[in-house]
Amino acid sequence: MRIYRYFTGTTALRYLPIYIGELLIIFLGITLSWWFEEWRQDKQDLQREALHLTNLRSNLDTDSLTMSGELADMKESMRRLKALEKAIETGKTDSLGHYIRSMIMVAEFHPNDSEFEVIKSTGEIGLIEDDTLRRDIMTLYEVIYGQIAFRIELNHQAVISNNWEYAVNNFDLNKVIRSGHESEMKLDLKSPERKMILRNKIDLSMLTTMVTIRRFEDGLSKIRQVRSRISNRLAIIESEL
Repeated sequence: MRIYRYFTGTTALRYLPIYIGELLIIFLGITLSWWFEEWRQDKQDLQREALHLTNLRSNLDTDSLTMSGELADMKESMRRLKALEKAIETGKTDSLGHYIRSMIMVAEFHPNDSEFEVIKSTGEIGLIEDDTLRRDIMTLYEVIYGQIAFRIELNHQAVISNNWEYAVNNFDLNKVIRSGHESEMKLDLKSPERKMILRNKIDLSMLTTMVTIRRFEDGLSKIRQVRSRISNRLAIIESEL
């Protein structure tokens, strides 16, 4: 009874605004603390995202340079193969070493995927807020690069099973492989059968090289596209930090 009178009396009513004010201060303090903690976490996430994207862009720059170099080499191989094909037709086949190299050399590409493996294994790939960019990065590393690796492996198998033994039996490979040195071996192509064999091997080399060039060109285009989107995302993050 005494407690009821206390809360309903004039004294309690007099201090009621103070009690309400204190409750509001506590509520506001908790709210601000929660908001500040969320803001701090969001900022840290953006900083981590920017770090990962910067490293990914650096890795892609390395891959772009490597792939561009391999593309140039493959296009030069195509030129040599066409020259070899022409030499067969004209009968000028005294020195073919620098042409034959294109039949036994295969493109190589080892992507720099160190940062991608880090964010994939730690789960921090989820820090990339742009869903489209995140999907593009995963597609590049897990699909496009995988297709390129598969294509290169097929080329290796084709060279080993079709052209390597032929080159060993008909050319001095120690001189063929060393760039700038022509083979001293002369290839006897007087026989139509010999011509046909070499022509078939050239056709195979041109076909596999052409397919690989297209695959590399697609990969290089995708790299540049992803790199551009990473740069755009980094610009947005910079404006928000």
